[in-house]
Amino acid sequence: MGGCRLQIFSATPGPFIQPQSGRNYLVVTGRTQEWEGISQHLQFEKSVPHLIYAWVRVANAPTATVTATLSIGQAPNVRYIPVGKVVASCNEWVQLVGSLQLEAADPPLGNLYFSGAPPGVDILLNNVYVLRDTLIEQVLSSAQPQSGPYNVLRNSDFSEGAFWWFPAGACQTQVFAGSAQVSPKSGAFFLCTYQRTNPWEGPAQMLTGKLRAGLEYRLSASVRVGNAPSAQVKASLRVEYGQRSSFVYVGAVTASDQNWTDLKGAFTLDEVPSRSHLYFEGPAAGVDILLDQVELAPADVTRHCRQSAATTGVNLVQNPDFQRGTDCWMPFGVTFELVQTGPLLPPGGGPYLRAWNRSATWQGPAQSFGGSTIRPGAEYEVKALLRVAGASCAPLQMAARITFTDGKQDYHFCGDFEATDDAWAELAGTLSLDRPAKEVLLYVQSAPAGVDILLARMSLVEVDLAQHRQQLAEQTDKLRRQDVELVLSDESGSPLAGARIEVNQVKRSFPFGCVSGPRNVQNKVWEAYFLKTFNWTVFENEMKWYHTEGQRGQLNYRDADALMAWADKHALKVRGHCIFWEVEKGGIPGWLCHVPPAEIAPLVEKRLEIVERYKGRLAHWDVNNEMLHGDFFRSRCGEQIIPHMFHRAHQVDPGCKLFVNDFNVLCGGDTNSGPYRLRAQVQKLLSQGVPVHGIGCQAHVDRPTPVGVRQRLDVLATTGLPIWLTELDVNQKDENERAERLEVILRESFGHPAVEGIVLWGFMEGFMWTKGGILVRSDGTPNAAGRCMEALLEEWTTKDILGQVGPDGKFVFRGYLGDYEAKVTGADGLVRKGVFTLERNAETVQAVVRLEKVQ
Repeated sequence: MGGCRLQIFSATPGPFIQPQSGRNYLVVTGRTQEWEGISQHLQFEKSVPHLIYAWVRVANAPTATVTATLSIGQAPNVRYIPVGKVVASCNEWVQLVGSLQLEAADPPLGNLYFSGAPPGVDILLNNVYVLRDTLIEQVLSSAQPQSGPYNVLRNSDFSEGAFWWFPAGACQTQVFAGSAQVSPKSGAFFLCTYQRTNPWEGPAQMLTGKLRAGLEYRLSASVRVGNAPSAQVKASLRVEYGQRSSFVYVGAVTASDQNWTDLKGAFTLDEVPSRSHLYFEGPAAGVDILLDQVELAPADVTRHCRQSAATTGVNLVQNPDFQRGTDCWMPFGVTFELVQTGPLLPPGGGPYLRAWNRSATWQGPAQSFGGSTIRPGAEYEVKALLRVAGASCAPLQMAARITFTDGKQDYHFCGDFEATDDAWAELAGTLSLDRPAKEVLLYVQSAPAGVDILLARMSLVEVDLAQHRQQLAEQTDKLRRQDVELVLSDESGSPLAGARIEVNQVKRSFPFGCVSGPRNVQNKVWEAYFLKTFNWTVFENEMKWYHTEGQRGQLNYRDADALMAWADKHALKVRGHCIFWEVEKGGIPGWLCHVPPAEIAPLVEKRLEIVERYKGRLAHWDVNNEMLHGDFFRSRCGEQIIPHMFHRAHQVDPGCKLFVNDFNVLCGGDTNSGPYRLRAQVQKLLSQGVPVHGIGCQAHVDRPTPVGVRQRLDVLATTGLPIWLTELDVNQKDENERAERLEVILRESFGHPAVEGIVLWGFMEGFMWTKGGILVRSDGTPNAAGRCMEALLEEWTTKDILGQVGPDGKFVFRGYLGDYEAKVTGADGLVRKGVFTLERNAETVQAVVRLEKVQ
């Protein structure tokens, strides 16, 4: 196109430019104008999104911007449609990703051309795809690295063809839908890499920007070979740290040409690489590698994390990746600039926005949305690709300034995390409005003054709440219910074929508890409601240091002992709360504040006697409460005091699970807390070998939202530790609003794989620290919120399963985990009963029940 020239170059051994994939690449040389380049005449389907994907490079310049543009129409009515652009380098191939969609009135034919570099700069082109894609927004979003605990590989089932995959070396890759000889392991497609000329060649995918240091990543893939009966297939990771590169072994397996074989592997990186890619290699030259269903994720993801939120797919952010410069963006109290070159470009290239000259924490890049854009009652998922400059790490927070139709303003916290200066990472959060707004200003803030905020991409997408609820229901059923086959017999062991059967759950196994205290248990109305509803408890104050030793040296365990006796009497499991409390104001005995620092450590050792006193009687201990919000012991005894507390408690009572416990973790707005900070605290303790067995989220909340709760639980779940809601209450003045919000957090928590228990911080009028959290009136009748809780517990209990015992004496049903009673009425009219327990198992549980006659 223009007066330039085109040349085809082939892969040549030695220090020459090699194709990114395949054997050839195209060079556009002799360019005298920016618009000159390579073009192709194409026909597009109207009103259908298309994805353009190409590997590009430049020569005769260190870097230059390469653009993809579509021209349609005839002169003088030619229209130019920007498709995409990327800052290309002379040192490596980079991906150019773009999209376009022709309107119904547009002509279907057009010229797609690549140009944009300054005159004299050669453009190199390799491996160009134009794909019809009805999920274009989702695909473009996935081009950015994900920080959540999901499969970091893209197109892992090859449903998008070979997109995101490339052949490492001179080999070729192709996606097949299966044949009489080879069918996919699962799904509809598999990837075949052929014409391999070296053992190290094979399919690969870039992971730059997606891996974190210190995390164990686990790989699973289905592999197979062709042109050989069997061969070893190996998964490897190539990592680069500046000028230094190395190879990491991930896993290997002997694959066959007859069946798919599972390849498993794992790796952990000590530092974040500047570039990385995963590839499969190993067989001799000429042997094909077949690949299907590849997953790479942090350890314990499958067990602990839910799938990503169901969304409408429409990004409300305008110019979300700065392909139109700073159009639609505004500096909220800062100076900003668009950066298109340099060492800090995000993975895959592309520009980013740098907010600098910041003199206050609230300043940052922003975008304004009209009130009609954000619907009241809807929930929106917010994501942003961020990093910082001017500090090794800094807190970043996504926030919204909301101006309502009456002119009043409010500020809404969306999400936060700790950003670093050495890698891009994704911040995820949520936004919801309870009433119409005139304007919503979405912005990034919180870094200290002087620290620059770098933003590469942002999305604001409405959550499909109906689909989210459906996903949650399916997840809950899979997690909390189990198939069971009863094998029923009478007193003599004879099967009860043909008998009528009724099955009812008599006890739930899922821990659902509530706080208690001396005054509570003396109230008969309170006690009756508690015992019919809850199976766990925790004492509100009676085990805290300021209660057991209000005066130095004067120990008082009378109240704690009485509550333990009450719990034992009613077979309730008990959480110990708490051995220590890191917050000085209100958390420790008043006399302890005046003790010289040198005397604190011996007192800590003395306090640990409470663990010995209740050894074997407590299921959990909150070891040092609210460590994100105080530093009383650390400031006086040093950082080592925290590991010491956990080690000593575990040494005294090794059967008791030890927890961290903190507030404002499942809700926002607290710059000292949040899921990322609590996760970092836990990971630091675990890396030091500290025996931490669980994460306690106090969960004093007011407006929990479905995706907001899920996002925060997902972050904590990446630690691999069980999560408990330890002090749940929902503070809303209106009991109907309280009921709605309570249902949200109970459903999200009960349906999350990492949550293993829920404890309420009160339920009855006159026995709660906040009137806005009452569920039950003083006479024992539930209000709207209490009725909601009762309805959920009824829903999560299996009742009135009726049927007929089969001819083999068996009966199959599906139920929630817990204890059951089976009542069988035989043909002779005799009634027999038996009990059994339904526990979690990957397959159908078989329970043998010997029934006894009912007198």
